[in-house]
Amino acid sequence: MTHREGSAAQHPSFRRAACLRFFPADRVSLLWALGRIAALLALLSLSGFFTVRSFTDSPGETFTGSLAPPTPTLGALALRLRGTVEHLAGEIGPRTLAIPDSLELAESWIRREWQAQGFEVVTHPFESAGGTAHNLEVFLPGTDPDLPAILIGAHYDTVRGTPGADDNASGVAVLLELSRALHDRRLIRTIRFVAFANEEPPYFQTAGMGSLAFARALQEEQTELLGMVALESIGYYDSDAGSQKFPGGLSAFYPDTGNFVAFVGMHASSQWIDRWVEGFREVAQVPSESLSAPSMIQGVSWSDHWSFSTHGYNALMITDTAPYRNPNYHGWFDKPETLDYETLARVTEGLTATLAAIAAE
Repeated sequence: MTHREGSAAQHPSFRRAACLRFFPADRVSLLWALGRIAALLALLSLSGFFTVRSFTDSPGETFTGSLAPPTPTLGALALRLRGTVEHLAGEIGPRTLAIPDSLELAESWIRREWQAQGFEVVTHPFESAGGTAHNLEVFLPGTDPDLPAILIGAHYDTVRGTPGADDNASGVAVLLELSRALHDRRLIRTIRFVAFANEEPPYFQTAGMGSLAFARALQEEQTELLGMVALESIGYYDSDAGSQKFPGGLSAFYPDTGNFVAFVGMHASSQWIDRWVEGFREVAQVPSESLSAPSMIQGVSWSDHWSFSTHGYNALMITDTAPYRNPNYHGWFDKPETLDYETLARVTEGLTATLAAIAAE
């Protein structure tokens, strides 16, 4: 056998030929090769576009018509929503386990409100790094207790140093109005209303997060849910062009006016999200958008629905998009007077009708 000095791939003539295949010597071939590369990049870009489009598609048509004049019922609802926000964010102020008295005041007030509506309140204590906090829950029993229930929740704590009108007294206000509106309804499915503690940092997505403790307990008990909804920062609306921002490249798929309510969650819950936004669009006089996407997209997992998604439940948050719209987010100026209570009342009416329809299935 003849011994060879190196392989064919190492031979200078082989390397020159390989180089010519990737970088053709004549201009026509070079342009043709560059054209192929450009076509491939365009195809990849188009594929990415349609992938994101699938995340942002919403069933039904968003509201675009003229608003009907507010009715006395809508006006009364707006006043109650404002009263809740003013009490939590105005009279109590920052609500956090780091300031135990303030969190306890909010907890006690929510308990009394539910008791005044005629509910028996169940207290769920859990341990966190700062001590013991409490989730509060009331049940609206369905006519078929064997069907998986619907869970509607909102966190009542804030970041330290903010009154938390939008984040999240607005969510608590809607939670209380949903339970009030449906208290005397006979629906097929049970609805569980929960006020969560410790959603905000430093507890967010840690063992000390209230909704995480709650979701873990449900999983350990092998409790089924049809799905979970987090009411998160839902009271700030702005009709000016340019008032709405989005993470990444999502701005290409949504309006730049912050006058809509958003239905957001992880892609695994896309059918649950579609059911809510479709139902809302059938009844509500408020523009709406939706997003079901991987949690790697910034903001998609930023609320209590994350806790339930990570435990295998369908979950979404309903939100005004918080930092992507509200300049007061997590700041001292997140105060009651900055919110739009008439729009919040229209959102609440739409959510009440949507929840009732889903619970009747």
